[in-house]
Amino acid sequence: IRGGTRVEYAIGREEIRYLVPRCVSAPKWQAIHDAIVAGLGEYYGGLFAALYTTMDLDDTTVIQTTKDYWLEQYPSLASLRKIYVCTSDITEGELSRLEEYVTKNTDYSFEQLDEDHAETGYVSTDKAPPLFKLAIEYTIDNHGLVVRCAAGNVRFDSSAFKLSNITFLPYAGAGNTNNEGYALIPDGSGSIVEFEDAKGTSFSSTDVVYGQDYTFSTIGGANKEVTRLPVFGVVEEEGKDTTSIELVTKVDENGDEYEALEEVTVHTTQRRGYMTYVEEGDALANITVQSGGSSHMFLQTYTSFNPRPKDSYLLSGGISAGTNAMWTVESKRKYTKFYKLRVFILDEEDASYVGMAKILREYLLETGVIVENNYEGDIPLFLETLGAMETTKRILGVPVDTMVALSAFDDTIDDVLGRLKDENVNNIVLKLTGWANGGMVSTVPNEVEVEDVLGGSSGFKDLVAYCKENGVGLFPDFDFVFAHDDKWFDGFDSDDYAKTIDDRNAIKKEYDPVYQAYKYSKLGVISANVMMNFYDKTYADYKKYDVGGIAVSTLGDFLNSDFNEDDPLNREDSKTLTVKLLDKIKQENEKVLISGGNAYTLKYADYILDVPLEDSMLRYSSASVPFLAMVLHGYIEYAGTALNLAGDYQHAVLKTLENGANPYFVIALDKTALLKNDAELSKYYSVRYSIWLQDIYNTYVTLNKALKDVRNSVITDHQFLDPDNNVVKVVYDNGITFYINYNLTDFNAIDGDSSFVIPAEDFIMLDASGNVVE
Repeated sequence: IRGGTRVEYAIGREEIRYLVPRCVSAPKWQAIHDAIVAGLGEYYGGLFAALYTTMDLDDTTVIQTTKDYWLEQYPSLASLRKIYVCTSDITEGELSRLEEYVTKNTDYSFEQLDEDHAETGYVSTDKAPPLFKLAIEYTIDNHGLVVRCAAGNVRFDSSAFKLSNITFLPYAGAGNTNNEGYALIPDGSGSIVEFEDAKGTSFSSTDVVYGQDYTFSTIGGANKEVTRLPVFGVVEEEGKDTTSIELVTKVDENGDEYEALEEVTVHTTQRRGYMTYVEEGDALANITVQSGGSSHMFLQTYTSFNPRPKDSYLLSGGISAGTNAMWTVESKRKYTKFYKLRVFILDEEDASYVGMAKILREYLLETGVIVENNYEGDIPLFLETLGAMETTKRILGVPVDTMVALSAFDDTIDDVLGRLKDENVNNIVLKLTGWANGGMVSTVPNEVEVEDVLGGSSGFKDLVAYCKENGVGLFPDFDFVFAHDDKWFDGFDSDDYAKTIDDRNAIKKEYDPVYQAYKYSKLGVISANVMMNFYDKTYADYKKYDVGGIAVSTLGDFLNSDFNEDDPLNREDSKTLTVKLLDKIKQENEKVLISGGNAYTLKYADYILDVPLEDSMLRYSSASVPFLAMVLHGYIEYAGTALNLAGDYQHAVLKTLENGANPYFVIALDKTALLKNDAELSKYYSVRYSIWLQDIYNTYVTLNKALKDVRNSVITDHQFLDPDNNVVKVVYDNGITFYINYNLTDFNAIDGDSSFVIPAEDFIMLDASGNVVE
């Protein structure tokens, strides 16, 4: 084809029948047997004969009852007197082996097979063997190799077989663990698996691109960081000794020079690699890293796709006595577009995870996924305020449900924005959570009803006006992915839920660290079919406030299918609808804030929160690398998870610095003790603003001083300086360099001609001239 090659694959067996006589007269069987003996020898002739049963009416050692049974089964035996029949328990493997003996040593044909079976009256009962056909196109363009398969053209007998997944080129580019090198996998921020750590061990781990699909009844696996970029790659460095005979000058014992021929060995290394980016079908993709252990010496990374997902659930309700049966159902909706992988071949210079990030960044820039920005001034300080929540109070001894303010609008202006402005914090991005439609446990956005306890519409307008006057980015948040609450006449009904494969309302599952399993939450999953409708109704109210910015956090963080019978959606369908919605949101709002940062949302996001800044720290992972940050930095402003909710605050600050991220805090101004009484909201266990104010300011000043001058720069190098990968070096294209020490003790760093001490759990910064910045 134009630009490449199209390969048609037939996986399985084309011919239903095997070229093996299953029931044949004695003379013809003997002729085939003799030909096999002549071609291969007596041993193979014996193997051929062992798989046949002889039926001979003239054999005096056989009792008459057995002969009568033979005649009943094969009436033609009466005239033929002796036939050979394949044993009844013959396997497909044995048939395949017999066919090989026959085809390679005789001129036996299917026409002769039909004649022999007609002569003996044999009727085949063979079932059609598994056969899957598909075509893969391999083309080359300016960027490298493109591998594409039309999912709708995968052909097989769907009445007899089911297609679980398609795995593309699982050994292409596999790394030899006897050499130096590593595999890059997209676990969280990015993770590398060193060949040295994988050698001799057997493991396999699969990352679900864009995280869990919460319309599935069965969700398992470890609590892992989410894969935001569908990318993986391998780098390998192979050593080679070249020996030659050369004329060299030597000195004898008297000090005289002489020339002699000598064998000279020169050791050279070659570094190579590849990176694969999943461009189409990514929402249905899994990315696997696998080590062969004792089976083979390779570390492989590959992609597999699930064109028609299936789910299992328990049948409870009494159809079986004492047990619940597990039922597996396949989706009626299958993916029919393309699976497309773009493979970048890395040269010597770019054969590293830093080089991979550079190539992917340039490609995303060229294709318009990310765009150049010219950021000025200080880095942004991301703040998220918790709005209002419902609680129970006793009035004259009677329990009454009432709304209380956690962060009223006027308090946000005076105590948060005003105080930070007085301290010369001039770039604040403020996200409002729980500010309307029921507060922290809100109804599905269908309109905008600002909570009165926060200040109502007038208080919200004052906040909008203050933010515009003082350059604060304001982003009220709406959740179009999950239903927190469902009330009468709220515009949302049961049909708007995404459905599980057994037609139940889908409920989000959350990982419970106590039970180490996924358990149901109180959040219903909204179908992507209705998200646009809810946004349109909400925006009709929202636009009158002229805010300018909008937060749709969960649209960038979660992706779910929908198995409803009327209009089912696979994850690719949901992705298409989400992208369409984000495009409209971007057109109607000046700035958009999301969370997570799934690859398909990057084009529409101005700010991203909750970007993973490290990997899942799994056993086989050698090190966490800021691959995602190296792709995004300088083009999109982002932050990791809230620093005040981190288990190790200083470690989280250093990770923020290593990834070039911005500081982010979740705060509430009042009544924070009430949060611990709610199972869903108790995760906000450390958000009281009065306690965190000084830490917020100090951390912002530190990070702003370090990162202000690299806002428009890209990360050009990232290295580990110690064997445990706890000391890192980060270099930007304007020459600014950071040395970060995660150890609990000081580290004596030697880098080129420079040497210096990096304090424990701290960092040092060098300017473009190599001078330490105090």
